[in-house]
Amino acid sequence: MIKLHASYSKKIPAEAQYSSKSFHASLEIEVSDDIARNGRQLEEKLRTLWSDLERAVENQIASSNGKSEAPVPATPRANGNNGEKASSKQINYLTLLARKAKSWGLADLDAHVKTRFGNGGVYEMSKSDASMLIEEFREMTGPGARR
Repeated sequence: MIKLHASYSKKIPAEAQYSSKSFHASLEIEVSDDIARNGRQLEEKLRTLWSDLERAVENQIASSNGKSEAPVPATPRANGNNGEKASSKQINYLTLLARKAKSWGLADLDAHVKTRFGNGGVYEMSKSDASMLIEEFREMTGPGARR
């Protein structure tokens, strides 16, 4: 197995002159030897990883009321069982676990959430739904999946 580590960061202008806000996301995944030997599959894993990180940073920017050039999916807000949407930390951790457990990217996880909970997807699910999925994916990945 090999490990892929990707990082994405972006700075946007802040309110004060000569200052900026910085946003960052990084992720490390292990890739099976079969994928590591296949250049196309490895390239696709990297492309998916990079895309997910870029989307995560754009969502951080959007949720902080910053302005982003790229369109972003809806950000977490009040909804559901206990009145709260899943937190950014829950979504990021769930994305990591889904990648480890099933080799899913964000789009795969989003489709699963839409099918399972009948809502708008990852960014629309409740905290309790996210917690339930986190526990399920933890069981699939084993004890090493803790934060």
